[in-house]
Amino acid sequence: SYGFDPLIEDRHMRKTHKQILTRALRKMRLDSSTERRIKFAVAKSVLLKTREKVDMNDFDEQAVWAVAVLGTDCLLRWSEVCEVGKNDKKLLRVKDWIQQSKTTFALRLHDTKTMMHGDSMLVTCVKNDTGLCSPSEVAKHLKNREKKFGKIECKLSDPLFVTEDGKPMTSKFAQKILKDLLKRAGFDESLWQFGLSLRRGGATTLAASGVPDRVIRAMGRWKSGSYRLYIDLQLHEKEMWAEVVNRLLRSKEEGDRVSVERLSEIIDGSMTESDEYEFTVWPGRR
Repeated sequence: SYGFDPLIEDRHMRKTHKQILTRALRKMRLDSSTERRIKFAVAKSVLLKTREKVDMNDFDEQAVWAVAVLGTDCLLRWSEVCEVGKNDKKLLRVKDWIQQSKTTFALRLHDTKTMMHGDSMLVTCVKNDTGLCSPSEVAKHLKNREKKFGKIECKLSDPLFVTEDGKPMTSKFAQKILKDLLKRAGFDESLWQFGLSLRRGGATTLAASGVPDRVIRAMGRWKSGSYRLYIDLQLHEKEMWAEVVNRLLRSKEEGDRVSVERLSEIIDGSMTESDEYEFTVWPGRR
């Protein structure tokens, strides 16, 4: 009815860029009817508990640790920090790690889906003394490579993160080692049945630290309010708010108390419409 096929060309008779079209369709959330599977947020509180389990003398473990800290620090997707498939366009190179000042570093991302047209962009991180310093961990990784492969310095065109055999760090390899580290730290593997998310962990860390929503949105490079889906509450926060609800209800009967699991369902949006009505309009209580 408009005189052109949007899958082939636009209204100006210009050839449609397939990648831009698929990203636009993704933004429209045409698959919104499918169940949303929430990944485990690798927040900085999680990394702090895991840090002592990392063998820094093990080349691969230190490399994966650098990837995890950097990814959480900069709210990165796995595809933005590791190799996924054989897509060289997204692969980070040594030249993409840029020192801007004594304490500030920038990472140049390629073809990130946050930008509709696949433009490259810079995300920054700053040195700190929390023990989760991404500039320090990346520097250790680059130094380990010099020792391992006998190079004075890495070539600018080399991949930024590599494994012990010199191959680019893949998302599958990194997540496998990270899951092993998390299990060593005492985390239940059922937590990541749908995968691990550094981006969700970064957003959750910022929210737990009291960072305003507008700042989280800017740091995560979100153009819409979808960033709210990436912010999880920690277990102690859920317990605290469950107790607040219980106190407001003034319920002395254990059966009427709101459990942490029930509160989690409400927060995650997995309750049905009838459940929501029952919860908000409780007979005899407001």
